[in-house]
Amino acid sequence: MDECDNAKCNDAVRNLISSISGNPGLFGCDLMQILYDGDPTGGEYYLGWRDIIATKSAYILQLITTGINLASAHHTMQLGKQETWRDVQA
Repeated sequence: MDECDNAKCNDAVRNLISSISGNPGLFGCDLMQILYDGDPTGGEYYLGWRDIIATKSAYILQLITTGINLASAHHTMQLGKQETWRDVQA
């Protein structure tokens, strides 16, 4: 409960969402654009390589989903009402 108090979990989820929405967000970059652009200098993967985009973006989206679930669970336990999941906004 202490880890998510003062909207810490909500803020973390908001920061992750902002990093994939085309805005620089917390990380100062758009992670989805970076995944699409690839790493031509390192030779590991190239522009638009779909295997990399799909797996790496799925990982980021899973982190966001987990964060939303944690924030919702915190809010539910804090208020002691089962219906509070409807009120949580990331």
